[in-house]
Amino acid sequence: MRALEEIPPSRLGMTAPVAFVVRVMSVFFMTAAAEQSTTQSAPAKRRLVRLARPALGLLLPVAIAVFWEYAVWMGWSNGRLVPPPSVIFKTFFELSQTGELQSHAFATVTRVAFGFFFGVVAGTIAGAIAGWGLLDRRPWARTLAIVLGVLALFDIPFGTALGIYTLWVLATSGGEMEYRSIARPV
Repeated sequence: MRALEEIPPSRLGMTAPVAFVVRVMSVFFMTAAAEQSTTQSAPAKRRLVRLARPALGLLLPVAIAVFWEYAVWMGWSNGRLVPPPSVIFKTFFELSQTGELQSHAFATVTRVAFGFFFGVVAGTIAGAIAGWGLLDRRPWARTLAIVLGVLALFDIPFGTALGIYTLWVLATSGGEMEYRSIARPV
Protein backbone atom coordinates (compact mmCIF):
# COMPACT_ATOMS: atom_id res chain seq x y z
CA MET A 1 0.00 0.00 0.00
CA ARG A 2 2.91 2.33 0.59
CA ALA A 3 3.83 2.09 -3.07
CA LEU A 4 0.43 3.42 -4.11
CA GLU A 5 0.77 6.40 -1.74
CA GLU A 6 4.04 7.36 -3.37
CA ILE A 7 2.50 7.43 -6.90
CA PRO A 8 1.03 10.84 -7.73
CA PRO A 9 -2.81 10.87 -8.18
CA SER A 10 -2.57 12.14 -11.74
CA ARG A 11 -0.79 8.95 -12.82
CA LEU A 12 -3.51 6.78 -11.21
CA GLY A 13 -6.31 8.64 -12.98
CA MET A 14 -7.63 10.04 -9.69
CA THR A 15 -7.70 13.53 -8.35
CA ALA A 16 -8.54 12.77 -4.68
CA PRO A 17 -9.36 9.74 -2.51
CA VAL A 18 -13.06 8.87 -2.68
CA ALA A 19 -13.82 6.14 -0.14
CA PHE A 20 -10.42 5.01 1.02
CA VAL A 21 -7.77 6.72 3.05
CA VAL A 22 -5.23 5.29 0.66
CA ARG A 23 -5.54 5.97 -3.06
CA VAL A 24 -6.38 2.73 -4.91
CA MET A 25 -6.52 1.82 -8.55
CA SER A 26 -8.94 -0.56 -10.25
CA VAL A 27 -7.60 -3.48 -12.23
CA PHE A 28 -10.39 -3.10 -14.82
CA PHE A 29 -10.73 -0.19 -17.20
CA MET A 30 -14.38 0.84 -17.55
CA THR A 31 -15.98 3.20 -20.03
CA ALA A 32 -19.44 4.73 -20.37
CA ALA A 33 -19.94 2.99 -23.73
CA ALA A 34 -20.08 -0.43 -22.08
CA GLU A 35 -22.91 0.68 -19.78
CA GLN A 36 -24.92 2.15 -22.63
CA SER A 37 -25.07 -1.14 -24.48
CA THR A 38 -26.68 -2.88 -21.50
CA THR A 39 -29.25 -0.13 -20.97
CA GLN A 40 -30.31 -0.19 -24.61
CA SER A 41 -31.23 -3.88 -24.45
CA ALA A 42 -33.23 -3.53 -21.20
CA PRO A 43 -36.41 -2.11 -22.83
CA ALA A 44 -36.34 -4.84 -25.45
CA LYS A 45 -36.02 -7.47 -22.73
CA ARG A 46 -38.90 -5.94 -20.75
CA ARG A 47 -41.05 -5.91 -23.88
CA LEU A 48 -40.28 -9.59 -24.49
CA VAL A 49 -41.16 -10.52 -20.89
CA ARG A 50 -44.40 -8.48 -21.10
CA LEU A 51 -45.46 -10.36 -24.24
CA ALA A 52 -44.28 -13.78 -23.05
CA ARG A 53 -46.32 -13.89 -19.82
CA PRO A 54 -49.77 -14.01 -21.46
CA ALA A 55 -48.45 -16.50 -24.01
CA LEU A 56 -47.29 -18.79 -21.21
CA GLY A 57 -50.70 -18.45 -19.53
CA LEU A 58 -52.40 -19.64 -22.73
CA LEU A 59 -49.92 -22.45 -23.36
CA LEU A 60 -51.35 -24.96 -20.84
CA PRO A 61 -55.05 -24.67 -21.83
CA VAL A 62 -54.19 -24.83 -25.53
CA ALA A 63 -51.93 -27.85 -24.94
CA ILE A 64 -54.71 -29.63 -23.01
CA ALA A 65 -57.24 -28.88 -25.77
CA VAL A 66 -54.87 -30.15 -28.47
CA PHE A 67 -54.12 -33.28 -26.46
CA TRP A 68 -57.85 -33.94 -25.87
CA GLU A 69 -58.63 -33.50 -29.56
CA TYR A 70 -55.80 -35.90 -30.42
CA ALA A 71 -56.96 -38.44 -27.80
CA VAL A 72 -60.48 -38.54 -29.26
CA TRP A 73 -59.12 -38.67 -32.83
CA MET A 74 -56.86 -41.63 -31.91
CA GLY A 75 -59.77 -43.45 -30.26
CA TRP A 76 -58.37 -43.35 -26.73
CA SER A 77 -61.65 -41.73 -25.64
CA ASN A 78 -65.04 -41.70 -27.29
CA GLY A 79 -65.70 -38.01 -26.50
CA ARG A 80 -69.27 -38.50 -25.26
CA LEU A 81 -68.67 -37.40 -21.68
CA VAL A 82 -66.31 -34.54 -22.58
CA PRO A 83 -66.47 -33.71 -26.29
CA PRO A 84 -63.34 -32.52 -28.10
CA PRO A 85 -62.89 -28.80 -28.77
CA SER A 86 -63.81 -29.16 -32.46
CA VAL A 87 -67.28 -30.48 -31.55
CA ILE A 88 -67.74 -27.73 -28.96
CA PHE A 89 -66.86 -24.97 -31.45
CA LYS A 90 -69.06 -26.55 -34.14
CA THR A 91 -72.05 -26.77 -31.76
CA PHE A 92 -71.44 -23.21 -30.53
CA PHE A 93 -71.46 -21.91 -34.12
CA GLU A 94 -74.61 -23.87 -35.05
CA LEU A 95 -76.51 -22.69 -31.94
CA SER A 96 -75.52 -19.09 -32.56
CA GLN A 97 -76.72 -19.30 -36.17
CA THR A 98 -80.14 -20.66 -35.22
CA GLY A 99 -80.64 -18.24 -32.30
CA GLU A 100 -80.85 -20.98 -29.68
CA LEU A 101 -77.62 -19.84 -28.03
CA GLN A 102 -79.12 -16.48 -27.13
CA SER A 103 -82.26 -18.03 -25.64
CA HIS A 104 -80.20 -20.52 -23.60
CA ALA A 105 -77.89 -17.74 -22.40
CA PHE A 106 -80.89 -15.62 -21.39
CA ALA A 107 -82.40 -18.54 -19.44
CA THR A 108 -79.10 -19.15 -17.65
CA VAL A 109 -78.61 -15.48 -16.73
CA THR A 110 -82.22 -15.29 -15.50
CA ARG A 111 -81.75 -18.34 -13.26
CA VAL A 112 -78.51 -16.93 -11.84
CA ALA A 113 -80.14 -13.54 -11.17
CA PHE A 114 -83.15 -15.09 -9.40
CA GLY A 115 -80.91 -17.40 -7.38
CA PHE A 116 -78.72 -14.50 -6.34
CA PHE A 117 -81.73 -12.37 -5.41
CA PHE A 118 -83.40 -15.06 -3.30
CA GLY A 119 -80.06 -15.99 -1.71
CA VAL A 120 -79.44 -12.39 -0.68
CA VAL A 121 -82.96 -12.02 0.69
CA ALA A 122 -82.77 -15.30 2.64
CA GLY A 123 -79.30 -14.48 3.99
CA THR A 124 -80.36 -10.99 5.03
CA ILE A 125 -83.44 -12.27 6.86
CA ALA A 126 -81.47 -15.04 8.58
CA GLY A 127 -78.71 -12.60 9.55
CA ALA A 128 -81.24 -10.12 10.93
CA ILE A 129 -82.91 -12.85 12.99
CA ALA A 130 -79.52 -14.03 14.30
CA GLY A 131 -78.51 -10.45 15.15
CA TRP A 132 -81.78 -9.79 16.95
CA GLY A 133 -81.40 -13.08 18.86
CA LEU A 134 -77.81 -12.27 19.86
CA LEU A 135 -78.78 -8.79 21.06
CA ASP A 136 -81.72 -10.27 22.99
CA ARG A 137 -79.38 -12.96 24.44
CA ARG A 138 -81.38 -15.91 23.07
CA PRO A 139 -79.63 -19.31 23.37
CA TRP A 140 -80.55 -20.44 19.82
CA ALA A 141 -79.08 -17.30 18.25
CA ARG A 142 -75.49 -18.42 18.90
CA THR A 143 -76.07 -21.61 16.88
CA LEU A 144 -77.72 -19.70 14.03
CA ALA A 145 -74.86 -17.17 13.98
CA ILE A 146 -72.28 -19.99 13.85
CA VAL A 147 -74.11 -21.59 10.89
CA LEU A 148 -74.25 -18.23 9.10
CA GLY A 149 -70.56 -17.67 9.90
CA VAL A 150 -69.67 -20.99 8.26
CA LEU A 151 -71.73 -20.04 5.18
CA ALA A 152 -70.06 -16.62 5.07
CA LEU A 153 -66.63 -18.26 4.73
CA PHE A 154 -67.33 -18.87 1.03
CA ASP A 155 -67.85 -15.15 0.26
CA ILE A 156 -64.25 -14.09 -0.34
CA PRO A 157 -62.74 -11.77 1.00
CA PHE A 158 -65.09 -9.82 3.28
CA GLY A 159 -67.38 -12.73 4.13
CA THR A 160 -64.38 -14.92 4.91
CA ALA A 161 -63.02 -12.39 7.38
CA LEU A 162 -66.45 -11.93 8.94
CA GLY A 163 -67.02 -15.71 9.11
CA ILE A 164 -63.64 -16.30 10.75
CA TYR A 165 -64.34 -13.59 13.31
CA THR A 166 -67.80 -15.01 14.01
CA LEU A 167 -66.41 -18.50 14.53
CA TRP A 168 -63.54 -17.15 16.62
CA VAL A 169 -65.89 -15.29 18.96
CA LEU A 170 -68.86 -17.68 19.15
CA ALA A 171 -67.49 -21.17 18.49
CA THR A 172 -64.52 -21.22 20.87
CA SER A 173 -64.94 -22.66 24.35
CA GLY A 174 -64.32 -19.24 25.93
CA GLY A 175 -66.95 -17.67 23.69
CA GLU A 176 -69.42 -20.41 24.51
CA MET A 177 -68.95 -19.97 28.26
CA GLU A 178 -69.21 -16.19 27.95
CA TYR A 179 -72.41 -16.37 25.91
CA ARG A 180 -74.00 -18.94 28.23
CA SER A 181 -73.27 -16.73 31.22
CA ILE A 182 -75.09 -13.76 29.67
CA ALA A 183 -77.81 -15.64 27.73
CA ARG A 184 -81.38 -15.75 28.97
CA PRO A 185 -82.50 -19.01 30.56
CA VAL A 186 -84.68 -21.16 28.31
